[in-house]
Amino acid sequence: MLWIVLCATLAVVESGDWSAILRAQQLFHELYGKKIEAAKTPQDKVLLARAIFEYAKTESSSELRRIAVEEAKRLAIELRYAQLCYEIAKFQRQYEDSDPLLVDSHCERLWIQAEGTNRLERFDLMYESISRWLCVSSPPQLLSTKWDERTAEFLRRFPPPSRPLPRAIYSLRMPLVVLNTSTGLVLNVNRGSRSPGAEIIIYELPADTNAQWSIERGPASSVRIRNVNSGLFLTVDPNAEFRVTQKMEQDEWSAWQLVPVQSGFVLINYASQLALTPSGTSSTSRVIVTPCDREDQRQHWILVPR
Repeated sequence: MLWIVLCATLAVVESGDWSAILRAQQLFHELYGKKIEAAKTPQDKVLLARAIFEYAKTESSSELRRIAVEEAKRLAIELRYAQLCYEIAKFQRQYEDSDPLLVDSHCERLWIQAEGTNRLERFDLMYESISRWLCVSSPPQLLSTKWDERTAEFLRRFPPPSRPLPRAIYSLRMPLVVLNTSTGLVLNVNRGSRSPGAEIIIYELPADTNAQWSIERGPASSVRIRNVNSGLFLTVDPNAEFRVTQKMEQDEWSAWQLVPVQSGFVLINYASQLALTPSGTSSTSRVIVTPCDREDQRQHWILVPR
């Protein structure tokens, strides 16, 4: 009986029904098998999952693309890496003509259920609810806004694993400048304003203190970045098209995650999960927040003692 099953399996493979899948699996193993085995730390797995997904997005073979996406998804779920899971869900989604109200009701039940579970189950249920909602083809604006907010909360609750910041960064007695490695310009409060809501720009390194900052502990693994001249915190204003400004309040919008990359840090806003990015390359260009892309050199910053 075993021989018959084996022969039948081989016949299916030789017929071409499975041969493309098997070739894709073999090729993927050749490309990433050793890298997957070598990735031991959460940080290594984060980088690998991101690399595999970026590869999948450009792969022309549907079989190989599917295998790569599923492996990236497996790693992202294992790490509870919400940002990458969300991007994969958007990439894989298939729009449906289901009643948005019924889908919202189903997703809402999952979301409420998630709140009463442990962290691991909460991630799975929240991810399931958001993935399901993404398939709604024409949601009403009110529900769309609701699930955009839920998505932001999901991303905020489950940030990517990152290497802990050196303790010495909090004990530095001297101020820092926050230097953008792409432009060579530094984070600066426009015109040296001490007013809440003042615009943040990139500028040539001045002698005064409006381009100097101190690092303070924030919630969870985040930090707060306080301007030396104004005493106010670097923040994102959700009521003004996510402008980067300064304010006194210490809340989730004025908290930042410093995610290490090869050439410094990516500064990710804790509330929006968007990354600090210059809007241009010239002096006085506004600083904005955009979707995080660790490969984007514009989002790389270094902290330099002044």
